[in-house]
Amino acid sequence: MHTINRRKALSLGVCSASASLIGSVAGAKANSRYDIDANVHSTLRHFYWRVGGAQELLAKSSAALVFPFVVKAGLGFGGEYGEGALLIHGRTEAYYNTISASVGFQLGVQARSVIIVFMTPEALWDFRRV
Repeated sequence: MHTINRRKALSLGVCSASASLIGSVAGAKANSRYDIDANVHSTLRHFYWRVGGAQELLAKSSAALVFPFVVKAGLGFGGEYGEGALLIHGRTEAYYNTISASVGFQLGVQARSVIIVFMTPEALWDFRRV
């Protein structure tokens, strides 16, 4: 019979919890285009309300890539996932997702919005050609 000491049991528990957290973030069901668009526009309205000059900045820009909810979770190992849309002159042109993984001391869950603004046509072109 093989015995497991407390340290091994804790280590297995941490790995198991990390895997389930990463799986729930990375394996999250993709939102519909309608849901993404609604969340993008809600995020932009909040951005305009919270940040002075934001509406003018986006009006001058070539495009904005908006991720309404980027969720990061970790327990030793971590993962991050979010879905968003590229807006050109206020219209949705394409849908994107962001995903990443990390290893190191981390514990918890965090959600945030991300708005990337492309100020010139060249910056937008460089992004889209990759």
